[in-house]
Order: sequence, then structure tokens, then C-alpha cells
Amino acid sequence: RQAAFNINHKIEGKLRVGSFSSITALWMPDVIHFFTEHHPGVEVEVLDGNYNEIREWILHGQVDCGFLSSIVADDLTFYPLKEDPLCAVFPAFHPLAAKEEVCLEDTIPYKQIIFKKRSGLRHIIDGLFERIGQKPDVAYEIDEDQVAAGFVSNGFGICVAPNIPILQSLNVKILPLVSPSWQRNFYMAMLKNVYHPPVVEAFKNYVVEQAQKEWDYKTS
Repeated sequence: RQAAFNINHKIEGKLRVGSFSSITALWMPDVIHFFTEHHPGVEVEVLDGNYNEIREWILHGQVDCGFLSSIVADDLTFYPLKEDPLCAVFPAFHPLAAKEEVCLEDTIPYKQIIFKKRSGLRHIIDGLFERIGQKPDVAYEIDEDQVAAGFVSNGFGICVAPNIPILQSLNVKILPLVSPSWQRNFYMAMLKNVYHPPVVEAFKNYVVEQAQKEWDYKTS
């Protein structure tokens, strides 16, 4: 059976991709590097935005495809890529930093950094607090993962967030959030029932194929 992604087939053109911060930092550099290395005639432009912006960009043709963490529109086709559990992030000197894992209820007595309502993560995290019948003691509302991580590292509060790469370089403690459990699913999204140029189809096939390889490796 012929592979979905053929690196020997010449592909040219411009590709516009909508992405959010954690995917842009963690996954996109390697994906774009490999894809353009084998297709030097392809120019890739990455637009970094929040989930609502990315969805609108796809729907209005401002990008050819985009990465989202939920299935949010009937006019889009969604390709599942990977899973990413949320964690709890603490300043290194925080009382909870000595634990091996944490429940959301453990965080209630402490000031928290949360994402603004326009963030795709906000409704997820609000839902987790609703499940335990509590509300966080909010110190600051932040737009971006990286900014929230910086606030935590400087002792302004704790944060429930994805385990983004920048956390590894900061003086913080990252603990698994074990209750209530939640896992984000990442998808590639494209507009339904429209013609997609070969460069877009090739990129989609490559991304889906690489995601499946990662999943097979982790579960084998």
C-alpha cells in the first residue's frame, strides 16, 4: 500500500497554518522543518492565535488548516492528532511542590493564575472547578501559556495548564493533576467540501501520519 505521505513527490506553493502557543512551541518547529526540508518549494506561514481566532481563520479561508483542541464547527473536518493532559504548576518554594501529584481541591486555598475567558483553556478549567463545586481564588487572568508560566515562576500564584516546553526552563514544580482528570485532544482542522491544493493535502497527510507514529510508539 502506498504511503499517504510521499517525500519524493514534488510539492510547491504557500501554506498558511493557524496554531496556538503550546503547539507552536512544542510540535510545529519539527513538523515544518521536516516537511520543508523534503519540499523546499513550499513556504509555510504560521499564524499564532487563540482557539476562536484559529477557527474563524479556517472558516474564512485566512489559513489553509489549523490546530484546535476541540471539535467546534460543523463546517470543518477534524483529524485527531495527540492527547495532552493538564497539570498543576507551582512556584518551586510552594507548600504543594513537595507532593508527587495533586488534586484540584488541593489548590483551592492558594492564589491562582487563570486564563482569560477568550482562551480555549478557560472553559475547560472552569468546568473542572465546577465538577468539584469550588471556585479558584484568582490573582491574575492571563492570555498566553508562557506568560502564565512566568507569573507562576515569580511567585504570583499557581496555575492549571498544559505542560508546555518553557516550564522545563523555569524554577517551577510540575505535578500531575489526578482529580478530576482531564486530557486535551489536539486536532488538525480543515474546511469541508472545498478544494485543497496539493501542498495542503500533503501537509495534512504528513501531520496525521506523524501523529499516528507517535501514538503507536507510546502504546506499543
